[in-house]
This record gives sequence, C-alpha cells and structure tokens, in this order.
Amino acid sequence: MPLHAGIVEVLPGQRVAQARDDLAALGVTKIRIDRSRAIGRAADAGPPDANELCGRCGRGRLAVLPDGTVAPCVMSRFMPAGYVKNGTLIEILHGPAWRDTMERVPLRAQDPCDPDCNPGLDGSDCAPAEQEACDPA
Repeated sequence: MPLHAGIVEVLPGQRVAQARDDLAALGVTKIRIDRSRAIGRAADAGPPDANELCGRCGRGRLAVLPDGTVAPCVMSRFMPAGYVKNGTLIEILHGPAWRDTMERVPLRAQDPCDPDCNPGLDGSDCAPAEQEACDPA
C-alpha cells in the first residue's frame, strides 16, 4: 500500500526539515511540504484570496463537492461555478459562471519543485501529498 505524507508549515521555526527526515527514516518516500494557505479554515478574518491557489485549479480537472457544488479544485471551494443538481458538468464547464470563475484563478509558471498542489500525479485530487519531496539544492 503506497504511503504518502504531507507536512504543512504553519508557524515560523516549525521543524519541517526534521519532520521530513523522520518520515524518510521510517521509509516514507513520498513526502510533500507545503505552506499554510489563507483559504478555508486557515483564512484570516478577510475573505479567501484566489491568489493563494496554485494556478492549476480547473485546468483539466475540477471538484464536485459533497453538496453538488462544482469548483475548480477542492482548495477553491470558495469559488463555486455551478451545481450538478442544476445541470450537467458539460453545461457547467461551457457556462458563463465557469468562465468567470476561471478568470479568477491565477496563472503561474510551474516549477517542478513548486510546493503548491500538483493534482494528477497519482490521485488527481489536489492533495498536497501527491508528489515526492523536491530538493532544488
């Protein structure tokens, strides 16, 4: 059974490198390190900011949330673009709400060591633990 681990840096001085080393010593080979993002429960008092997204959301993938809401990815659930209860995915993807939502997703050049989510590597679910840790040094 494949084992993946994700470490999210939340506080300054958090021992992320030590945690990674500990997991590697236990035999975990797929370790992902990310930062806390100001979306969802980690959002500050203000509204969620689309600039916190990785930029891959909605590009070749989407999320259908438990209530039927369609969003570009699970991390962008604050950007609903339709409901599967009110139409097909094809209708939603070709509709103005999806187009308007996708205009809000930031476009970024992607680096293979980018700590942001990398959907599609082995689960297509946008989980931060979807790729091996990368050491750009």
